[in-house]
Amino acid sequence: MNNKIRNRKELEAKLFETNDDTLVLALLANCIDLEYVKTFHEYNVAYETLEEQVGDWDIDEGFGTSDRSYVLNKIKKVILEERKHG
Repeated sequence: MNNKIRNRKELEAKLFETNDDTLVLALLANCIDLEYVKTFHEYNVAYETLEEQVGDWDIDEGFGTSDRSYVLNKIKKVILEERKHG
């Protein structure tokens, strides 16, 4: 099994160990699927960013595609910056 697949499986396993808000988990899963998150460090960076962005989101407000796009773009930018400055 190559490292990319092994890392993805390990990240997915970590995702399912997390007992957290379903919105945060869904967005973390999106980050893994989109390959924004490739390491455990990036997972933690994404998790922290998501907690800041949507951790206390009132689900009654809804969470539409524009909200999702904004948050995922934010994650992508934060992770790319993290890779630069590692």
